Amino acid sequence: MDSRRSTSSMSQTAKNKELVRLAKEKNKKKVEEEEIAAGRTRYEKERQARIQEMRREISPPIPTLQKRPPCPPPVTPAWTANAPPPPCLRVLFQGSNPRQLLSQLLGRS
Repeated sequence: MDSRRSTSSMSQTAKNKELVRLAKEKNKKKVEEEEIAAGRTRYEKERQARIQEMRREISPPIPTLQKRPPCPPPVTPAWTANAPPPPCLRVLFQGSNPRQLLSQLLGRS
């Protein structure tokens, strides 16, 4: 009976080792498949991002960087020409202090 037991226990140990080896292989395959699926998902997301970027409309140029037409030369109004002051102001200018004149024109006393 002892020889039967040792043979039986040896075969049981071999079976157990085989089962463990098969479980490890199965687990390894499962991990590899998950990595492949994750890689596919990542690739698909990157591909969609590239497609979206290609479809994106081109933004108009920034207004401050556009060439602007040259500004027209400044026009001097007729009232700023070198003309003598009107007679009513000449009367005020005669013999008065410029500070007093300004305070009168601005309505200050």
